Amino acid sequence: QPQPQDATKLQLPGQSEDSAAAQKTFDFHYVKILLRQSSSHSHSTSQKKGASAGKADGQGEAKQETFKEILLEREWLKKNRGAIPHFSEVISKVKETEGVEITMNCNSDAFYWLIDIVKIQTNYTFEFVKKDENGEPIEEMSPKERDFRVQEKFFEITPENCLNKLVTSHFLQIKWIYEQIWQHFFLENFPAVINSCKI
Repeated sequence: QPQPQDATKLQLPGQSEDSAAAQKTFDFHYVKILLRQSSSHSHSTSQKKGASAGKADGQGEAKQETFKEILLEREWLKKNRGAIPHFSEVISKVKETEGVEITMNCNSDAFYWLIDIVKIQTNYTFEFVKKDENGEPIEEMSPKERDFRVQEKFFEITPENCLNKLVTSHFLQIKWIYEQIWQHFFLENFPAVINSCKI
């Protein structure tokens, strides 16, 4: 199995060699999420194991695609296995000496929004960031403060972004967020949500 010190740099489809060379080496302490920017509204995931995973088996580079790359701490995802069940299922099948790369077709704004909520819920900044931009220790949020900040995030839902958030939370299997969007926004604002849909 490949070892961390043997990690190679990845070149993504449609990416120049110079751009690929600027990529960080595959760090096994992180799970690499590649959000494929596509006009398709379907969701799919492919798992890559090892440092050399850069493109799907049997897939050429003729199709030009763009990706947004997100690195999530592997230890954070392992410690909070129930936070994003879909990722937990993938990580559980991969050895510590193997890298994890997950490619997804989904709306990037909805994905970032969901990750923000999960990080609030799990006290991410206290556990993993530890210090603010001024070098001061970050205090642990109380349950009341966490709930308040999560509710603030839910106020960001609009008829225009509701479906993206709903579908992405369902795909990632974050049931409690999906149900809250469904019950407290989608059903109550169904006509507005449908009218905002574009064919």
